[in-house]
Order: sequence, then C-alpha cells, then structure tokens
Amino acid sequence: MPALENPAADTAEARKTLRGLAHATPRIDEPREIYAILGDLSAAAASLSQALHHLASVLDTQQRRAA
Repeated sequence: MPALENPAADTAEARKTLRGLAHATPRIDEPREIYAILGDLSAAAASLSQALHHLASVLDTQQRRAA
C-alpha cells in the first residue's frame, strides 16, 4: 500500500507492482478485464507524467538556488 508521504518507498513499490503486472498480463483469462486494465494503466501513466513534472520542477528550483 502506498505511503503517499515517502516517494522513494512508493516508487520502489510501483516498480515491483509493474514488474508483477508484466509477468501476469500474458495469462489474462478473461479478455473483458483488458479494458479495465488499460483504463488503470492510462490513469497510472497520467500520474507518472505528473510525478515526473514535479521532480523536474524540484530539480529546477534546486539548480537555481545553487547558482
């Protein structure tokens, strides 16, 4: 379960979960599940995009302060 306060721990958990998903997807027994999986992955991709923008912003701010 994500801690929502520890990005490093949440990232490690997400990596493990995505690895598990990669191993599980070839064995989907119910094709109707694919639509829900695709929807969840799409939402996850949007969250990843937001997290990457936040990280870039933090790095940008730190770089400006150092200069």
